[in-house]
Amino acid sequence: MTQPGTEAQPLRVAIIGAGPSGFYAAEHLLSHPEIVVEVDLIDRLPTPYGLVRYGVAPDHQKIKSVTAAYDKTAANPRFRFFGNVEFGKHLTREDLAAHYHQILFTTGAQTDRRIGIPGEDLAGSYPATEFVAWYNGIPITSTMSSICSRKPRRSSASATSQWTSPASSSVHRRSWPGRTSPTMRWRRCGRAG
Repeated sequence: MTQPGTEAQPLRVAIIGAGPSGFYAAEHLLSHPEIVVEVDLIDRLPTPYGLVRYGVAPDHQKIKSVTAAYDKTAANPRFRFFGNVEFGKHLTREDLAAHYHQILFTTGAQTDRRIGIPGEDLAGSYPATEFVAWYNGIPITSTMSSICSRKPRRSSASATSQWTSPASSSVHRRSWPGRTSPTMRWRRCGRAG
């Protein structure tokens, strides 16, 4: 039996998590010409890029442009992406070990951590990751998605969310019958946009 990493027997690597860490790991593995590597990038979401796609605000397009580097990695003929595949549900460690020489886990936190501030448990209070995922269109079922999809009580804005952060902003959602994503208007706090 030949050593993995040759044309006769490529080193097969599974990477669980298609966010930035997964892509950087794949790029690094594929950049060594002395070792023949085949990389399969596996993610529970249907599309790659993780936080870059689902966790960066829509008005930060320069940050999202990093996906051009990931596209170069994905263009490598020794690279494959498998979306809508959840580790622990569709695949087990044993399944992966039967087909791969190495397995890398490059997943992030799936939920927010409680921080113990007053009002954290009040109705209508949502963690930032859930709000960002909602307005970026992450395909998950969440409490916020069900609340924000309710029929508005008035014909004007149906929900307003304001928070204090380094990039303090207000988001106004208008009603959108039959549409899957909201129409949003951004403005910096204190300035009309």
